[in-house]
Amino acid sequence: MISALFSWAAGYSSPVSGDIIESIKYLQFVPYMMAITFIGIASLSHLHKLLFWSAILVLLIGYIQVLNIPFLAEWLLKKYLGADSSHLASALAGYRITITGSDPNIGAVIASFFSIYFTTLFLKEKTYKYLIFALLFSFLILSTQSRTILGAFLSTFSFYFLFFYKLNFIIKIILLTLLITSIIFLVFSLELQYIYLGAQLTSEGENESLNIRLDNFSLAIERFYESPLFGMGPAKSEFSTVIDSEYALIIQRYGILGIFLFGFYIIYLLRLAMRNISSQWGITLFIFIIFSCVTMTTNNIFSGYQLMSIIVLLNITCVLHEKQNRNVLIKYTNLKKSTSHLHSFFR
Repeated sequence: MISALFSWAAGYSSPVSGDIIESIKYLQFVPYMMAITFIGIASLSHLHKLLFWSAILVLLIGYIQVLNIPFLAEWLLKKYLGADSSHLASALAGYRITITGSDPNIGAVIASFFSIYFTTLFLKEKTYKYLIFALLFSFLILSTQSRTILGAFLSTFSFYFLFFYKLNFIIKIILLTLLITSIIFLVFSLELQYIYLGAQLTSEGENESLNIRLDNFSLAIERFYESPLFGMGPAKSEFSTVIDSEYALIIQRYGILGIFLFGFYIIYLLRLAMRNISSQWGITLFIFIIFSCVTMTTNNIFSGYQLMSIIVLLNITCVLHEKQNRNVLIKYTNLKKSTSHLHSFFR
């Protein structure tokens, strides 16, 4: 909101209500963060059940689109995308599904979250139903044909698996090589042309999607130099509202102030994840934040209505997990003191 007001006052843009609405949407998650102190520790088990049943629903919707089930697939896609969406035709053709997202990239991030969540559960509990869930969601990521999301998913999971998961390093390399080889095989055998043609066009410098993003980033840097401290705000009366790179969006709209606030929050989340890295929630938050940092090069996470809620959810779960550990420690300390007093009494 500060950036929007500054932009109006400095004459960078004309006052429009959309600029304020854009700023306020970040505040929609504040009540959830404030509610943490009122959420009981027992809610962690309930959250797991909620995520489990939500995953089943998302899988059902995703595979209805993959199989392109007559009438039902079209009905679902129109509900999630709207009848006038530019992504509807390709989704109906089974070319790039969107799952429960408003476009294929958002759908791929949602599928990535569930895949990361169930993968961490499998690594912690060695229960194969979680591995099956993770693989089913991984296939949905492929079906969205989202290149950046697939790359971010593979690179961040590989990073965690190589440097944090306790296993023989040679076995890790073998397993990751098999995983990447299997994905490459699936990409070509399923004829996911958007993925491999995109890679080919990128190597030739003719990837239009990437070139547009690079142009937007270049413009964002120019506008940052014009107003480095507070940025130019959303400025919907002057500039395009579509800025696919969240890094470009932050430096253009919010300047140094935005860089500091978003950077501080990401560092806070990484520290929170590391403090809880022994739990499934901490691992999931850690992988998803690294994944988000990669994804933000070409897509939006924090400014997305559907995606920031995932980060807030994981933030809440890790805070609750810390609260649970503190309570256990307090009970253990009190029990130890009581035992010590009894021992002294009977001695």
